[in-house]
Amino acid sequence: MNKLIKVLIPIIFIFLSFLFSYLLVRYNSKIDDLEIIEDGYILNLIGILMGLSIAVITFLFTTTEKIRANLPDKNLNIAIIKEIEDDLRNLYKSIMKDTIAIFISFFLLLICILIKGIDFQLSFLGFSMKDLVLLIKLALLFITLFALLDIILCLFSIITRFNKS
Repeated sequence: MNKLIKVLIPIIFIFLSFLFSYLLVRYNSKIDDLEIIEDGYILNLIGILMGLSIAVITFLFTTTEKIRANLPDKNLNIAIIKEIEDDLRNLYKSIMKDTIAIFISFFLLLICILIKGIDFQLSFLGFSMKDLVLLIKLALLFITLFALLDIILCLFSIITRFNKS
């Protein structure tokens, strides 16, 4: 059940990101005037967030290695040490998945920017290629922000976990 929830939460968030982006593009005619969704700005933003997530991974790795080295000195039960190491492993996996999601967002955003000059109507969707690219850019921005939020929560979880032990 717990694994199902872990799989469903990102899927639900991706769906909601695209739905919210669709509503913004469909019903807000001034959305394309926002600076944050200009090509250069959004590429820089997501690139910086990707660099930040890699820096967090590096910081956590060096910090947790020092903490792991000190765990035997705290006279903790072997089971507690194993539990802490399992928690760390799971948090690292989560951060790595988030970093990969940010990279995929960056890559898809780059593709969107490259193909946005193609001019054809997407009549079955009811809007133009420009609107579709705008929708994807907004959704990728929301997804990237969600991944960043998860990285921050993992960071705080690791800090909290080690303050308890």
